[in-house]
Amino acid sequence: MWIDAIIDDAKASAVPEIKGLGRILKQWRDAILAWHTTGAASGPTEGLNSRPSGRSNEYPPPGFTNFVHFDPAKIAKSPTMPRMASYLVVANQTLGGTALTQVVTERATIEAATFHVVVPATEPADEHPPVAGTASENAYRRLHEALERLEAAGVRATGELGAADPMHAIRDALTAHSYSGLIISTLPSGISGWVRMDLPHRAAREFNVLVEWIEARTDAPNEATISRIDAGRTAMQNLESPGTF
Repeated sequence: MWIDAIIDDAKASAVPEIKGLGRILKQWRDAILAWHTTGAASGPTEGLNSRPSGRSNEYPPPGFTNFVHFDPAKIAKSPTMPRMASYLVVANQTLGGTALTQVVTERATIEAATFHVVVPATEPADEHPPVAGTASENAYRRLHEALERLEAAGVRATGELGAADPMHAIRDALTAHSYSGLIISTLPSGISGWVRMDLPHRAAREFNVLVEWIEARTDAPNEATISRIDAGRTAMQNLESPGTF
């Protein structure tokens, strides 16, 4: 039941006021459901009952008398307010393999994170090997297939096509939204144009964001190197060694 899910989420909150709201919703659960089912409510009666005859001005109005703790801006900035992680994923040809899907699925399971996939519309002639079709057609097909795989794996993800230049695509995405981190998936060094342009390190430096770099083959998805690039140090720390993904 939808109201039970709301109550459970509120009671699990780290914010005392929201946790208290969960208790109130649980107390009034049946009345709330009755209103949604029949449109009937006991509000008018409760309002009259709360006003002793002839002395209504002696009592403060019902409801909150202090809104300080319920200011949405203050709650959003509270250090105890749980924030859902969200990651920007940038990939193209490697969207067809399982390496990226596995990394995203594991992170979604651990952090309950959401993901936004941006697929730079690389020109077919610049791909390895070159492919038929237009840049937009290929990018859209890969994006659609990737989102279907992620949805089947229970991952909440959205996506869009980006500029052919991956740095421009990342810049556009980060201008529109803020993300907890950046996941970049490339073909292996030696054949990847993104690696030749040092995309993972450039993105970490320019956008001051933690980058997780997945270097994988679409035809050998289990052979992947996963590296973390710290924006502050721009030093690469191997999280997995090749062949042990």
